[in-house]
Amino acid sequence: MRQSRTVLLAWEAGGGLGHAKRLLKMAVRLKTTGWSTAVAARNLWACASEYRAAGIPLLQAPVHRGARFEGRSLADVIAACGYRDVKTLLPPVLGWDELINLVKPDVIVADASPLLTLAAYGRIPVLAVGDGFVLPPPHLPRMPVLVSRPSDMPDEQTLIANAAAVQRQRKLSIPQTLPSLIGGQAHVVCTYPETDIYARLRIEPAAGPLESSLSPLGPPVKKAVFAYLAADFARTPKLLEVLARSGFPIEAFVRDLPGGMKDALRARNVRVHETPPPLPEAAERASLIVHHGGIGTAETALALGRPQLLLPKHLEQRFNAFNLLRLGVAARLNAEFSLAEASAALSEAISSKSLADTAQETAARLSGRPSVSLERIVGLCEELASSS
Repeated sequence: MRQSRTVLLAWEAGGGLGHAKRLLKMAVRLKTTGWSTAVAARNLWACASEYRAAGIPLLQAPVHRGARFEGRSLADVIAACGYRDVKTLLPPVLGWDELINLVKPDVIVADASPLLTLAAYGRIPVLAVGDGFVLPPPHLPRMPVLVSRPSDMPDEQTLIANAAAVQRQRKLSIPQTLPSLIGGQAHVVCTYPETDIYARLRIEPAAGPLESSLSPLGPPVKKAVFAYLAADFARTPKLLEVLARSGFPIEAFVRDLPGGMKDALRARNVRVHETPPPLPEAAERASLIVHHGGIGTAETALALGRPQLLLPKHLEQRFNAFNLLRLGVAARLNAEFSLAEASAALSEAISSKSLADTAQETAARLSGRPSVSLERIVGLCEELASSS
């Protein structure tokens, strides 16, 4: 019987529950195949009870000093995580060094973890996973520029030079490009090819979401809305006002919503959830999903056959919205919407036969595909551990 191997799974950038849920699925699957698992998370409250119930140790990932920015590409996101300067890059990398020394992993599974991939470079084999945006094709010489606009962030050449300086201090190998550094020794893109921002640039198409148990829901029995939003977005209160006055049955989970706002919405007959309900259950009661365009919510709504109304917060979500509009399964609110504009968009989206029919057709098409992401991840972990 072979000796048990250890895998460290981690995420250090990005908000929401998507990363936490994705790594939990991976950790549980790896644990059932004999791996010793630990997860280092950006925050410890995302799915904490689920991790505890599954017996997966949950550790705090080293905290990086972030920066506000208007992104053009993933390179700007990486710069904001610390790569913009050696002084902001070295401390969290050294923190990862110590966490690696404590856990002693044979393999690292890195999801949106540009600092960890540098800390592991030349030390531990990395399997990079992600939903598309955070994992550009590793063969590219540069990160794809998604938006032509000025940026306060350093250029990509400066970022890789800063990474090289950190590696020289640590006496480890020096990466040559950001895509190859972030892409690890192997990678799995965990989304549908249809929702992959870099689909046209890939050598191998995305492997599909980890979730394989979803089946398309039938047509909804009534017009109703489930909203999954974030209170820290400036335009969320205005959208909540539109939903509350719409006259449709509304359910909502709003991350970090103050108690007073919850009470005010409940007084207007909005069903406000204290914790996010399982989306398949909420979608069964809804005919429209309203959210910011996060890939996890988008994929689930696609698989269930529910149309979507989107209010993107940032670059990745704007490109997710572009793909969903291209598929004909979603509508989008303008960034500077008025109450009247949003009310009209909501009424149109919830009443659109075209959106509803296309959402049902897309779900039926996607349900026939096998999900291979999770088994591919397990197999690659075994290969990387055996070759190291």
